[in-house]
Amino acid sequence: AGVLRGLGEKVRSLQLMKAELKQQVEAYRDVLQRCGAQWRSFIYDKEALVEHMNDLESSMAVFTSAKAVSAHEAEDKCQRYMTLVAQTEMLELPLNALRENVTELDQFVSESSKALTSHVVSSLWQRWTRLRSVARAQERALEDTAREWRNFIEKVEKVSSVSRDLHSRLPDSTVEKAATRAALQSLLEYHDSFSQEVEKEQSILALLGQQTRCLRGEDGRE
Repeated sequence: AGVLRGLGEKVRSLQLMKAELKQQVEAYRDVLQRCGAQWRSFIYDKEALVEHMNDLESSMAVFTSAKAVSAHEAEDKCQRYMTLVAQTEMLELPLNALRENVTELDQFVSESSKALTSHVVSSLWQRWTRLRSVARAQERALEDTAREWRNFIEKVEKVSSVSRDLHSRLPDSTVEKAATRAALQSLLEYHDSFSQEVEKEQSILALLGQQTRCLRGEDGRE
């Protein structure tokens, strides 16, 4: 009877050990599955970020110059580039998510894997920071060009208004209409004053012409 009790206790002990071992194996398998899922998620998110940055860099490369041949083109380029800048700014969200993923992943991986994931995240952050800096600088340049075109259009409209006014005040050159010396003198003075206004407007038009070439990027051409 004593031998049987001893065997029974050993059997129960073995069964208990088997149950504990089974729990440990299941827990370890669960950890491996979670680690595998997080690693796959890390790889997927990293590749998606790299691809998105590549696309943004390619799109930004199209804007080789902030110059524009017209006010409409300047405004259009500015608006399209602002969309790219907004997309660049939005990359901060997936970058933060990737960093959080790495924090969880580091609980299960080796030191060498931790170094690898840390390097990947750091490199992506640095690349995004440079990309955002370049995007913002080009955006400011495009905004400056659009603003310069708007100011130029305002100047042209003002000059056009002055030109119409001058045309309406075009002096009569018929000397016979000056019945007296005083009237003749007044007419001559008006002619002189009018000529000065015309010369002033011609100078402004010449400057506007130079500004047009500068805005279009033609100022350095032969």
